[in-house]
Amino acid sequence: MSEETNTEAGIKTPLGEISFKGKRTAEFIAIFSLLLLAVLATLYWNHDKAAETQAGQFVGALKDLAATGKEQAQAQRLTACLISLPQEERKREFSAEQSFCKQISR
Repeated sequence: MSEETNTEAGIKTPLGEISFKGKRTAEFIAIFSLLLLAVLATLYWNHDKAAETQAGQFVGALKDLAATGKEQAQAQRLTACLISLPQEERKREFSAEQSFCKQISR
């Protein structure tokens, strides 16, 4: 003879009281809780991987911004040097490969 014990449990919520009767209901609640835990763990895992990828992309964007800032500073130094020269020397200075202005702008 299999002996089933009738158990009764209840949860009080702001919306009302939920009551459970029987062993099968307790098993159903346990299985449902495990499935819910598995779904939440999967969502957390995916979120963690997505956040890691996004952080890597953010670091890459910051590196690009730093490189762009460096290039802008070089261009501004070159322009300032060329402006400081007399008009006759500007064309020669700008077209020369190893000019004074290009050397100091680095």
